[in-house]
Amino acid sequence: MTDPAAEAFLRAFRAASADGRAMDVIASDADGFAAALEASPDAVRQALDEAGGFSGGSAMVPGTAFATAACRADGRILVSDEAFAALDLSPRALSQASRTALGEAPRLSSIIDDRRGHPVAVVIARADRALTWPLSPTVRAALATGVADFAVMGVATTDGVDWSMLLSAWTFSRAETRLAAALVRTGDLRVAAADAGVSYETARETLASSMAKTGARRHPEFVRQLAQLAFGELPDNDAVWRTLADAYDLTPRQGRLALLIALGATRATAADALGVSDQTAKADLKVIFERCGVQSGAALGRIVAETDALARLASATDVALLSRSDAPMPLRFVRRRRAPGRIAVEDHGERDGRPVVILHTPINGRQVPRGLVAALRARGLRPISVERPGFGLTTGSTGDVVEEACADLVDVLDTLGLKRVRLLGRSVIMPLSFAARHPDRVESGVLMAASPPGTRPRGGLISTVIDLALDHPNLVEGFARLMVRSSSEQAIMRLSERSMAASPADLSALARPDNRADWIKACRQSSSGDGFAREFVLHADGGVVPVGAEATPWTVLIGAQDMLGAGIGDGLDLWRRAMPSARLTLVADGGRLLHISHPDVVAEALASRGPA
Repeated sequence: MTDPAAEAFLRAFRAASADGRAMDVIASDADGFAAALEASPDAVRQALDEAGGFSGGSAMVPGTAFATAACRADGRILVSDEAFAALDLSPRALSQASRTALGEAPRLSSIIDDRRGHPVAVVIARADRALTWPLSPTVRAALATGVADFAVMGVATTDGVDWSMLLSAWTFSRAETRLAAALVRTGDLRVAAADAGVSYETARETLASSMAKTGARRHPEFVRQLAQLAFGELPDNDAVWRTLADAYDLTPRQGRLALLIALGATRATAADALGVSDQTAKADLKVIFERCGVQSGAALGRIVAETDALARLASATDVALLSRSDAPMPLRFVRRRRAPGRIAVEDHGERDGRPVVILHTPINGRQVPRGLVAALRARGLRPISVERPGFGLTTGSTGDVVEEACADLVDVLDTLGLKRVRLLGRSVIMPLSFAARHPDRVESGVLMAASPPGTRPRGGLISTVIDLALDHPNLVEGFARLMVRSSSEQAIMRLSERSMAASPADLSALARPDNRADWIKACRQSSSGDGFAREFVLHADGGVVPVGAEATPWTVLIGAQDMLGAGIGDGLDLWRRAMPSARLTLVADGGRLLHISHPDVVAEALASRGPA
């Protein structure tokens, strides 16, 4: 490689990677990035892989879900929150764990020294590496000032969890909520029935009803599903079994077995999956139960969820605390019918409103700007945001990206009892694909697309990223990993502002605190799974208009300040050729984020049935 611009970019990129600012270099030197892609794609791939390994993404967690303390090197607890005090860990155990756990990165440990003699999974990190954790003010102060030597984080007891709010997303009744909360806490249905004040037979019937709603096949899977909800939205973890094995001193096979049981497998089916006999699996489970300090599969399900949550949070580079006022009250989960899993939906409108399904982009999740919700509801519309596989709280999938997303949307519509809806798409491929596959379910649609289908803008950051996706597919995984892990509030806003520098309308809209908060939350929701990585190439050029999609009346809103839409040269003509029957509306004072800057324009377009 002899290109000076490429060499300068790679030097700056590698230097910025260690402190998590690699995306800043890409955003500020798009030309250097393009030059490096052209001159030495192998060097870019190596640099991306190295940068992606420094961090684990963002997390959005309730402040009451975790317990933290600041400790001295001898294990003495200097200060802790009330939740940590309830864990009742001894200084000696903390000191021993810290000697093996402290290193460059936070590490999950297992302490078998609480007052009951049960193992408690905790994360231990040097003071300077723990400042992104959800800490109380006093614990944070002890770490920041250097008074404490290391930090410890565990999972708080479930006593403070607002289960009525969490389980309303599954439409649990009060009786189902009481029993479910008791089962998560105790891990035993008979004890849970007594806690809930019902007979064992009634508890079995109530539990069967609850499990049918979530799709859980067995008690461990059900408890794991519910326990996960208490921890918010966390970075992805593709090696949960290894986390369990490391934390509880299990063999790799035992770690995999514990995970399979927590995922709903029977002992026999888990043994088959692992290629061992049922007797071997039985012996392994005995070891697992002993080392995890549990006596039932349901309790193991909770331990798996808690340990996994700690490991994910420990890897996060940015943590946002969710207060009660931040809770997504319209959140609902829909059971995926074709395979185990859940689909996260936010239903913001009145039930008798005309339904509008909002489809997000690969860099956002289900969060809908408050201004758009208000504008839609004012026109008698019912905004429903559906999160696709691998984003936010929706379970990931392994099949065809478009097919899986369309199947999820059918499940949502059927569950909500909606025969036909209007679509609002902030990209091209998903809304057009759904309309082509299910024309009987779509009345009309509005697209706020960056560029016409099948086109590639030239110049600037977004153009370079699209070139990477389409011309260098071997770099996609590394770049996607870096993107989802560069998701602190500061990183999101720096990248957004630089990519929208030519659009005063977008910059002005994001300057408003409420819009900024909604945008950041939506961006963070794309960093907790593999959805962005799986959809990255798909959305790069929008593909082609699927056969049959134009049978639906479409309106395309294009901001005049959006350099990827109207500003693509002959952008309007390209749109006319791609979708000749669509109504094209140029918003003179708008940019790319019309749903934030011009919510009334978007709502009016949706209130109309389609082209005149």
